[in-house]
Amino acid sequence: MTRTADSIIVLGAGLAGLTVATELAKKYGSRIVLIEKEAYVGGLAASHTVHGWTVDIGSHRIQGSFSRRIFHYLRDTLALSLLKRPRHGALFIHNTYLRYPPTFINLFRKLHPLTMAQYAVSYLYRFRYPKQWDTYESGMLRWVGKKIYYDLFHDFAQKLWGIEPTELSLSAGKRRKALFDFKALVANTLGTNSYFYYPRNGIGSIAATLKEHFTQYGGRCLLNTRLCAIRTTDRHIATVTTQNESGTYTDHSAELCIATIPIDELYTLLAGSLPATKKPLAWRSLRVIYLLLDRPLPHRHETFYFPTLQTFLGRVSDISKYAPVADNHNGQTLLTIEIPLAENEQLWHIPDDTLAIQCLEELKKLRLIDRHTHMIDFASSKYTKAYPIYTLSWDDTFTHMLATANTYVNLFTIGRKGLFLHNNIDHSMAQGLDLAAFITKGNDHDASSWHKKVTHYLTCTARD
Repeated sequence: MTRTADSIIVLGAGLAGLTVATELAKKYGSRIVLIEKEAYVGGLAASHTVHGWTVDIGSHRIQGSFSRRIFHYLRDTLALSLLKRPRHGALFIHNTYLRYPPTFINLFRKLHPLTMAQYAVSYLYRFRYPKQWDTYESGMLRWVGKKIYYDLFHDFAQKLWGIEPTELSLSAGKRRKALFDFKALVANTLGTNSYFYYPRNGIGSIAATLKEHFTQYGGRCLLNTRLCAIRTTDRHIATVTTQNESGTYTDHSAELCIATIPIDELYTLLAGSLPATKKPLAWRSLRVIYLLLDRPLPHRHETFYFPTLQTFLGRVSDISKYAPVADNHNGQTLLTIEIPLAENEQLWHIPDDTLAIQCLEELKKLRLIDRHTHMIDFASSKYTKAYPIYTLSWDDTFTHMLATANTYVNLFTIGRKGLFLHNNIDHSMAQGLDLAAFITKGNDHDASSWHKKVTHYLTCTARD
């Protein structure tokens, strides 16, 4: 067992953790210790190489509605090259592909006039549902009406979160931007969401650049390092115990501790098991399949969305449409296929090659590729705790866990998993920047002020 001098410990090297660690390292240098259980940084916003292609873990982009503050941080502070790309997403509904984000013009062109009339009536009659609601289903019925809800939202919610919409909290709708939103339809029709930005070297270049800056400032990044224990004294985090890949245990003395790890894991380290009156938080896992195909797609779309339960596919991305200058692979295509799952589902456990073949056949059935397309190679990866599931009991449990963490005066909890959020890149990075500024200004002993900022973060809504 080894012991280190007092440090500012950051748990988790996702974008929130990397951002706060990098900004703090500018002032405190080697006193910042960043601990990450994986061999890479960035969490779900990492990139890696498949058959010579730079690919992301799912579909990531910097939207037109992205925080300008974070946009300038990426472009000016991190000096990332950001490509401006046209957005041509496609949404599979009613056995056809609609433009995504949708526009009024596209809806009228693609959907039957009777369907559009039924949607109009559904929207107008939504007010017959009660104002008071507490579930995703009751809230969506009031928001869009019965026909729109059952056609466009019911299956989407069940696929994304894995439970019946009647068992989902209304927070699921509030924290995840809806497929169809009247204000967004107007903005889309006016061309507001017609483009996005993308880092030339993949979304993972954000995390890689942050890590490079962090180490240049003298910060210490411990990868492949498991968090074993947190010891406390008088409501302070005293030491954090880790184990590296060689099996060596280290006690890190903590002046401050910043946690971006899943809040239920943090709670277990601090307090043990939940009270009998609280239900555990639930998480959705993700399986990602990469298919290398022998020809380009016969579409201009960069991303395909499949909210229906008619297919097990969730979202499919063509990385060559995100960064066409990054890779030139002689007419081949590499598709990234995201499948939201629970770890007890069959698709989670079937062999990679079997799932790859199933995905290929499913793509042909959905007319995304033609029947003569052949698969050259494939890769697969699994990610647990990818997304929070907002069950009816989540808020009670989360509030209890966060309140427990907040009793420790030198502990700060941020990040997507730390705050049980379904959010975007800019949301996570903004938390890191804000906390670093808060600490460097000497406010780290004013916990109540920070807790008010956290309340603001809990209202963010994820964008597609």
